[in-house]
Order: sequence, then C-alpha cells, then structure tokens
Amino acid sequence: MKAIRKYADFIALGLLVIGANLFVSSPMLVETFYTRGFYSFISSSSRAFLGWIPFSIGDIVYIFIILFLLSRLIRFFRRKSPGQPQWPIIKHRILKVILAIVWVWLIFQSLWGFNYYRENLGVQFDLADKAPTPMDLNRLATYFLEETNAFAEGRSTLKFNKEKELKVLSQAYDSMARQYSFLAYSNPSFKTSLFGVLGNYMGVGGYYNPFSGEAQVNDRLPVFLLPFTSAHEVAHQLGYAKESDANFIGYLASIHSTDSSLKYSANLEMFLYTNAALKKYDSVASKKLYDSLGSIARHDLKIYKSYIQKYQGPIDEFTTRFYTQFLHLNNQPEGMQSYSRVVYWLFNYWDKNKLGNREDAIDKGK
Repeated sequence: MKAIRKYADFIALGLLVIGANLFVSSPMLVETFYTRGFYSFISSSSRAFLGWIPFSIGDIVYIFIILFLLSRLIRFFRRKSPGQPQWPIIKHRILKVILAIVWVWLIFQSLWGFNYYRENLGVQFDLADKAPTPMDLNRLATYFLEETNAFAEGRSTLKFNKEKELKVLSQAYDSMARQYSFLAYSNPSFKTSLFGVLGNYMGVGGYYNPFSGEAQVNDRLPVFLLPFTSAHEVAHQLGYAKESDANFIGYLASIHSTDSSLKYSANLEMFLYTNAALKKYDSVASKKLYDSLGSIARHDLKIYKSYIQKYQGPIDEFTTRFYTQFLHLNNQPEGMQSYSRVVYWLFNYWDKNKLGNREDAIDKGK
C-alpha cells in the first residue's frame, strides 16, 4: 500500500496516457467531441481573451520557459549534496523530469494535439480516396499555373499589413463557412512573431502556439508569401493540425476570397507543390510548366530563392530535423513531406468539382 501511494502520480498519469491513446483511436470521437466540441470552444475563447493584445503572449512564455530550463539545467549540474550518495538524488530528479514531460504532453494533447487524430479531409469534404496519375498532376499543375499568372498583376508589393490581412482572411473564411459551417472562424486574430530575424534562420514562416491558442506569422518573409502563410495559420487555429490539411484549408479560403494577393499567394504555393509532384514522374513536363510562369512569379521566386540561401545554416537544419521528429510523433509519418500531401487532397477536391477552366472553378468557389 505504501508503494502504491509512493507511485500514485505515475499510476494516475499512466491511466491518463492509456485513456488518451484509446480516445484518439477513434477519429469520429475526436472529431465530434474534441475538435468540434471542446477544442472549438477553448480556441475561440483564447482568441477572445488574448487576441486583442498586439503582441504574442505565447512567444513571451516560450522565452521565459527557455530561460527557466537553461537555469534549471545549470543548477542540476552544479548542485551538490555533501555526505549523501549522488545516484538516489539523480534518480529522483530524473523521475521528476519524466513526470513533468508526461504532464506537458497531456496538456498539449488536451489543448491541441488530439486534432492530429481527427477525421481526415476525405470524410469531412466527402472526397474520393484516389491517387492522381501523372496526367492528373499535369492538369492540376497547369490549372494552378494559369491561376498564378492571372492574379499576379493584382498582388500587392506593399509591406505586410496584419490588420488588412486579418480583414481579408475573415471575409474569406466567413464566405467559406456559408458552404462549410464547421469552418466558421469566430474572434479572428493572428499576430506577427516576436522572434523576427531568428525565425528566418530557423526556417519558420509561421506557427501555432497550442498553449495560448495564438497563431504567429513571420513578417520577415518575402511579402508575396505572407497572405497564404497567414491563411495556413488560421487553418491551424480552426483545428487543422496536419500541415497538408492546413495547406488545403488555406487554399480553399483563397478561392472564397476577392483579394488578388491571397489568390496569387495561394495558387503559386499550390503550383509549386503540384509541379514538384509532377517532376517525380515527368521532369520535362514539370520544367515546361515552370518556364511558363509569368515574369512576376519568376521574379518573386528568385527573391524567395535568395531569401532561403541567405538564411540557410545549422540553425535551420536543426529546426528541420526537430520538427520532422515532432511530425513523426504526431501522426504524420511523412515528416516534412506531409506539407506536400496537400496535392492528394487538391486533386480529389477538384476532381469531385469537375475542374475545368478558370471561370468554372471560380463559380464553384463562390
């Protein structure tokens, strides 16, 4: 009995972990009771509570946590207990660390992580489960190429304006919610990252803080990337945890928007994904399509290439490896390649909607 009391915390945590794993084994339960229930409430509430603050509370908390952990690590190695054997003390501290990690994992899952196990987009949007052929990829990439060139002239070259972009995204998501009510975006809010240039070196365009419910965008990115990056982060706020899902929802928002900058940004991003997928099967066709991009898009991609080359380095490599492992642990076995899985959903969505010319697609998006 004494031993049970001694390890009561571990037993209780073990039962909670088992319960959590049983819960996520049913995507329908996660979708119904968590994503569209509990998470929807806390996500909207966190935006109402913190959204009006002009800076990221989550970023400040991250900074304090990093400093706290560094100080604890230093104390761990410096602390000595004269006259006492060191191993029992070290074992006790290791157990405390394990306990803390499991608690953080449970809190993370409760506030956000269960979204990784919700029903897939095929179920939500009644899409077929069909892999695109090389011909399909060529057709899809051609469509996004035409859309990119069509909206290039109207894209803004001005400095990123968060307030303006928030209005654009609110309109887009409101329009989309008329067709898909589960995409309603209440208490809209996203913020620019406090990490600034450091975010460039880390290769971070945007991120969602699961503990504060805030979405952050790195406004140091090339300006033409920021509209779609913002739409992607809003999709995370709505519970689309997987990167491919957030890409799809961000793109879907763009076709419900009247803003040329968002449409251009989203279509250029989708063209790059679909054309890269095509390249695996037909590099000649892929290059031909890439060369067909208009002068504006080609100029923007040169800027993007220079941006990547400027900030690539060990920090970016470490961040990529770390995030790859994070994705593996959260039901995304493709790792960083999970972003490009959006091509699969794009194909099945547009195949369902009989993708034809630009006018047909725009009418379907209304």
